[in-house]
Amino acid sequence: GDSYFLLNEDCYSDCSTEGAYFNDDTTTPPACTPCGDDCSECDDASTCTSCDAGTYLDAGVCQPCAAGYYQDEAGQTSCKPCAAGSFQSQTGQTESLACPVGTFGAAEGQSACTDCEPGTYGDEEGLTECLLCAVGNYQDEAGESACKACQTGYYADETGLSACNPCAVGYFAAYTEMDACEPCAAGSYQSETGQS
Repeated sequence: GDSYFLLNEDCYSDCSTEGAYFNDDTTTPPACTPCGDDCSECDDASTCTSCDAGTYLDAGVCQPCAAGYYQDEAGQTSCKPCAAGSFQSQTGQTESLACPVGTFGAAEGQSACTDCEPGTYGDEEGLTECLLCAVGNYQDEAGESACKACQTGYYADETGLSACNPCAVGYFAAYTEMDACEPCAAGSYQSETGQS
């Protein structure tokens, strides 16, 4: 419950449960005066002793957590870095956010996530690295959630390609997602590249 104290034969709230301090300097009668911004407990108007979540206490003043950091608890003297795979782009926040699909966060304390590069993809939130496209597939754009299948007449014989290779003269790829081209059968030929 509330606690009170006696001053000049009058009973006053000690104000500590109200995010305020007892001010008998400037008001008549004395009263509880709210602490400053983001301050949940204070000794006077200029000295905070406990800060709200999203901030930290620095020499009696509440400071907002920087971008890339957060604080989900009140009364702290530092902020927590966002974990790898997450970010926070704004200051003074109480949580970090998972990197969206198609992006990754390799390090902690990031204010933004990085798009997956061509040849890679990110199929879920919170990745710390992107995945390489499988053989027979490619991705020519950044920040994508899946790879594309090589079309007929093309192949991808390595992982992580940003483009498929056309089948050479005398070879063909009759299906999509091929990792190699097949030679033309005896008695037939193919004089153009990229044929199916």
